[in-house]
Amino acid sequence: MIRIQYFFGKNSFRGKDEERKLLYPNGFQSGLVILCAAMMKMESRSKRDELIFFRSFYEKQFHKPMASDVMELLRIATVYPLSISRICFRLQYKILYEERILLMHFLYGFTKSDLYVSDSELRMIRLMGLYMGIESKDIDSLNSFYFSGNDSERAALGISDSYDSFYNILGVSKTAEQDEIRKAYRQLAMKHHPDKVAHLGFEMQESAKQKFQIIVEAYKQIKKHRGFTS
Repeated sequence: MIRIQYFFGKNSFRGKDEERKLLYPNGFQSGLVILCAAMMKMESRSKRDELIFFRSFYEKQFHKPMASDVMELLRIATVYPLSISRICFRLQYKILYEERILLMHFLYGFTKSDLYVSDSELRMIRLMGLYMGIESKDIDSLNSFYFSGNDSERAALGISDSYDSFYNILGVSKTAEQDEIRKAYRQLAMKHHPDKVAHLGFEMQESAKQKFQIIVEAYKQIKKHRGFTS
């Protein structure tokens, strides 16, 4: 559990200058709040579903009393102009690569929560990823979790009439050799392994486990389809 001081410091802020200082994240949680706020500011439509989704996430991750403090940071972040590049560059040096991968997962899920995703939102998430130092191939793979033909989570459970999503998740072509597929799987599995984010808390680790299982299942389905033995 994080403490209110994580977001607001030991003393309550007294003015706009103090509020603006909060917009430079110190870690995963504050970075997540601020980047979600940036996504919310992109569209003029109602943010009710996104706010519900956002608050629900934090009530699972932290004790409910923290939710009001988190929503206050979200309010501040939606009021002031945000420098996406500065925020993301800061996160690149503040949090681990695996944490940035998980942060991207949540950004995709958060953006998709209202059942409408614009091209500009997808471009913004990709830009955030690049600013955070995430490799292009990893961003492509992350995108495939959420926007590759049928829903990737359904596809990973075998509810798909196409194997395209499985190859896209692993970031390889359908004509890739066995060694290339195996290598891509191992590299991706290392970056998404839930143990890498265990320090963020149980809920975060459980979320990472769900994503990790999709990668495992995609590899399993490709092996079955191609007749690989290992």
